[in-house]
Amino acid sequence: MAVNDRKSKTYELIVHHFMVISCFTVSMTQHRYAGYTLMALLVEVNSVFLHVRQLMIMGKISKNAAVYRINNSFNLGTFVVFRVLTLGWMTRWLLQHRSDLATSHFYIAGISLAVIMAMNTILLQRLLNADYRQCQKPPVNDEHNLKKETKGKSLAVVLAIPGEIRTKFFQYVFLVVP
Repeated sequence: MAVNDRKSKTYELIVHHFMVISCFTVSMTQHRYAGYTLMALLVEVNSVFLHVRQLMIMGKISKNAAVYRINNSFNLGTFVVFRVLTLGWMTRWLLQHRSDLATSHFYIAGISLAVIMAMNTILLQRLLNADYRQCQKPPVNDEHNLKKETKGKSLAVVLAIPGEIRTKFFQYVFLVVP
């Protein structure tokens, strides 16, 4: 990967796999921490939906397609449950049991966990930017356009949710394709 594909995401994957392999190696060679290692594998449940998303992008499936949006919902849901909550539990367990761990094991696990959590934060930000923050900023309404848009409607509602954002939100939530 590092030789044939020199992208920043490639280096991120290499660092991620190095961290995971180092932690799993400690677990396998010491015959300890099997439960902790199994919990770490729960993170991979979300990988299914991440990979399906990538395949849909490569297959040029529209982001407005129902199947893409359903996968995005599962992707975000499993991201929260199987990445955020699992890594949070792993952090709590590591801190509660630090006195039971060898110092080197604690530091390997702690550093690896911190790096992987940072990488997951960046991944979540990228996902949200790519799939959920796709609404463009609405044009600034002059007085004429504001009167035209508010005719027969509550001014408070229109001012609170700009037209384009409101339309895109309802299209996304109710799977309505324009």
